[in-house]
Amino acid sequence: MKYSVLHPLLKIISGSVCSSDPVVIMLVLHPDGKQCMLGRKKIFPPGMFSCLAGFVEPGI
Repeated sequence: MKYSVLHPLLKIISGSVCSSDPVVIMLVLHPDGKQCMLGRKKIFPPGMFSCLAGFVEPGI
């Protein structure tokens, strides 16, 4: 597939522009600053966790 990079987040592929949706990646901290909330999938190896992420609805 031939493409031309205009910007790291925007590529033109076959004459059409790929969409890019606003997202957030967050680390939720406890008020004591010593704990945080992490996510975990069942398929993760033991001891592996992840920060939370999601799509942002613009204008809200």
